Amino acid sequence: MLSIDVRNVSLQFGTRRVLDDCSFSAELGESIAFLGPNGAGKSSLLEVVQGLRRPSSGNVQVLGEDPFNASFDFPSRMGVVLQNWRDHQSWKPRELIALVESAHRNLKDLEPDRVERLIADLGLEHLLDRKISFLSGGERRRLDVCLALLPNPEVLILDEPTTGFDPEVRRDFHDLMHSVRGESTLLWATHDLAEAQRNCDRVIVLRQGTIAADASTDELRNAVGSRPVVKWTDGDGAHEQEFDDRGNSLLVELAQKPGVKNIRVEEPSLEDVYLAILDRPRAEDHK
Repeated sequence: MLSIDVRNVSLQFGTRRVLDDCSFSAELGESIAFLGPNGAGKSSLLEVVQGLRRPSSGNVQVLGEDPFNASFDFPSRMGVVLQNWRDHQSWKPRELIALVESAHRNLKDLEPDRVERLIADLGLEHLLDRKISFLSGGERRRLDVCLALLPNPEVLILDEPTTGFDPEVRRDFHDLMHSVRGESTLLWATHDLAEAQRNCDRVIVLRQGTIAADASTDELRNAVGSRPVVKWTDGDGAHEQEFDDRGNSLLVELAQKPGVKNIRVEEPSLEDVYLAILDRPRAEDHK
């Protein structure tokens, strides 16, 4: 069952084309990472999915609706963490959470203890009565995530959600995302390739407003021809060689050589694959 279907979407601001004929779909419960350099179109594409921007051409369906002309209860079916917020600076987190909870409860049934559990999971207990303007970047990010998850959304859009998180909070956030995987469709824009690899089923790479690749990590490795690398050390230092058709024979040879140590085979990282996609000619996109 498709929860998101984007077909041939383009977005233009004046003479500048921000998105160019972008198409992708997401099944219910799927988790997709959006990668790309700054200005590649990640945030713009997610804004089109949210209904914040009307595409110049193309068609978008989210949960069976056009998000730009969606039904009254549509916002409670979607959670969003944007890159930046500059609102409610004089409010306290407790007040903002109560307001958002009240709005969602008018549209759908929520578990009685949902708010308390989210506050505890995100470590917000000691921040509830502090003015939002006094929160650090990472603390505000945790509040944003709490508000996005509050309605138990069917689609969750995360635009650089862990910016400003310290390692412990980042780990806890990843654990929380794992708990909702399969329940919500996750669209996750990030510059953190390790984060994408850990948390997502698929990767969509954007460059210059186009979708350059859309596949699982393993499929992307095959598409760009990335091979594992054999690495070892000996008296002359560190060495590496591509693990090609004779890779197993090379391993046997190295194991029999005196003085050879630390023999290992390393798969190409998602970073290696990502950079290879950005470097290849645009005519090879999706191949």
